[in-house]
Amino acid sequence: LRIPCLPREQRFLNALRGLLALAVAPLYLLMMRYQMLFFPHMALLGASLVTVLPKSLRLATAVGLLAISDPFISGQPDPGPTQETEDQVERGLLMAWMRNHTSPNDIIVAGMGMSALVRMHSLRGIVCHPHYESAELRERCFWAEKLHGHRTLEEYHRILRDRLLKGVDRTVFVALAVKDCFSINEARQQISQLVEMDEPWRWRLPKTCDLLYR
Repeated sequence: LRIPCLPREQRFLNALRGLLALAVAPLYLLMMRYQMLFFPHMALLGASLVTVLPKSLRLATAVGLLAISDPFISGQPDPGPTQETEDQVERGLLMAWMRNHTSPNDIIVAGMGMSALVRMHSLRGIVCHPHYESAELRERCFWAEKLHGHRTLEEYHRILRDRLLKGVDRTVFVALAVKDCFSINEARQQISQLVEMDEPWRWRLPKTCDLLYR
């Protein structure tokens, strides 16, 4: 039994095709996964995958690639509004409510992200300035975030009165994102726990949002 030995050039070409397949296959799948449907690129990538295979497998592979690609190429039903779109609508409605139902002299207590929107779109006073350059402003932002934590109602009002307003005699509204109170990040950490990292013993207490809204 004699095993044919391929010429060195042919072995090099086969090895090069194998490396090309390893490089191209993930890219082809990523293009389909994220629907980056640049058809000339997909055709070239698919052709590159097919040409590295033995002739007996090329037709079946080409048919398989077309079958996999068809749901992405033919289009998928509209999944409807995304969570990001819904959040933008809710924030827009909140800003409109503040402009229509609060006075320019009123103060809005919110976290840093929400405070920036309030200042820009509602032109109301805030306690947590997004461009905080002083120790006093940083402390106010620190305590504003605590409103999403594990505080009793007495502590909640004490934070507003003593830490944030400090005797200011003006009407105050609190823009508290209830969703943030109950959200969990990718590390399975609750936002209410993150804002109480300096006092982890509070995690055993009820969430402030639970006391306010449930």
